[in-house]
Amino acid sequence: MQWTKFGWAGITLDIPETWELGGLSGDDREGYLRLDDDEIPRLELKWAQSKKKKPNLGRVLDEYFKLVRKNYKRKEAKLHIQRHVNLIKEESVLKGREVISFTWKGDIRANGIIFHCETCKRITIVQIMGHLKENLRVSTIRILQSVQDHPVAQDVLWSAYQLGVQIPRRYRLGKRQLLSGYILFSFSDGSRKISIERYGVADVTLKEHDLESWFRAKY
Repeated sequence: MQWTKFGWAGITLDIPETWELGGLSGDDREGYLRLDDDEIPRLELKWAQSKKKKPNLGRVLDEYFKLVRKNYKRKEAKLHIQRHVNLIKEESVLKGREVISFTWKGDIRANGIIFHCETCKRITIVQIMGHLKENLRVSTIRILQSVQDHPVAQDVLWSAYQLGVQIPRRYRLGKRQLLSGYILFSFSDGSRKISIERYGVADVTLKEHDLESWFRAKY
């Protein structure tokens, strides 16, 4: 399995390179994203800035599981949830964080953690999902131990559909379009702006025009 670094809104983690964005909402302060492979959803990530110095993570997790249970009300599969399981092996992951690990099983299975960071004051939930008979332990440990919930360098990684860009952390994401044939990231810092665009396959785009003609017509 080949792995890559994925980043969004200041959060980075290692993922298999076959996983791609399947759902996205929110902004830097509060949001949600989902990564899928060609079979099922594989990872869910939720984040929110905490207004409290020491939030009640158990209560936040209760609200999260309400949504999980809601999805199972119309299903025949029974839902089994377990908290405070031993998923984290690396002590450095726990440093400066309050962490609760969990697993659940219905018609799929999931391993995850919720944690509050003392540095950035974010509450983050990371959940890895798989088939019932699938061994998730190795991938779970690698992903969870790689999670960084705030930038540690001057640049922030933004990823989508095999495109990764490093943007200075003072810039904020504004407009975005994430399509199979076109990607746009637009960032701003006051009056300064950075835009990154990626178009579809070049031999299709440039079938009737050379690059200079296409560029002048487009811009």
